[in-house]
Amino acid sequence: MSQVPWSLAVLSLVLASSIRAQVIRSYEGLDRNAVDGLFTQAELSLEGGAGNANYLDFRLTGGLSYRVPAPGHWVRLYPSYRIKRSEEETIVHERSVHVRHSYAFSDEMRTYAFVQIHADESIDLDRRLLFGGGLRRQVVRLEDGGLDVGLGLMLEEELLASGKSGTQLRGANLLSASGGVGDVRLLFTGFFQPVMSDFGDHRVSVDSEAEIPAFNQVHFVVSGSWHRDSRPPPGVEADDAQFGLSVRVGYPTPQ
Repeated sequence: MSQVPWSLAVLSLVLASSIRAQVIRSYEGLDRNAVDGLFTQAELSLEGGAGNANYLDFRLTGGLSYRVPAPGHWVRLYPSYRIKRSEEETIVHERSVHVRHSYAFSDEMRTYAFVQIHADESIDLDRRLLFGGGLRRQVVRLEDGGLDVGLGLMLEEELLASGKSGTQLRGANLLSASGGVGDVRLLFTGFFQPVMSDFGDHRVSVDSEAEIPAFNQVHFVVSGSWHRDSRPPPGVEADDAQFGLSVRVGYPTPQ
């Protein structure tokens, strides 16, 4: 019977964060940690202050996946919640649920299909529903990763607090590079999601992380991200950048 590790990331320190913007969520880091069989994980970030700076930044992301060795199916469920408040103002309040399915034809080739629902009152987003999929192939293989390219399409439906709504077809394209330097594991992910009828309306996301072993199953994770929405809603910045430092803890659990 296979052993299934689960991870808990705690003690996260947010180093910098810009004005809020539209965000494309990446789950590549959680996907990379998964093993064959049932796998659960959770990632927790908590930062706060009182006195001269009264604020709270709380983030929680869970993960549940079941993977069959190639050729076979791989199903993942990723719920997440974040709230960031400063004084009496809510800067970020987002919730999302992401369900993902892949069928691996081999270790290098697999499909991807997903459904995601996302809401964030702080940017007046009542609901964003994404439904799509595509094909992903590893074009360069490395000992601890490689270079993957994915091409796909997704249907996006948005409802803003103002009552404005819209549905459009976007690309769901990705570039993922993973590897390592010594014991440090590196991950870089880029997304490009243009409206297919107007490439000038697009969203770009770049996420990166370095996982550094500390002792036993404890790792430090340094992460950074940059997101851009070429046509954000009124009052929302087009660009968003964040940096973080966290500690990730995991251990195997027999099934």
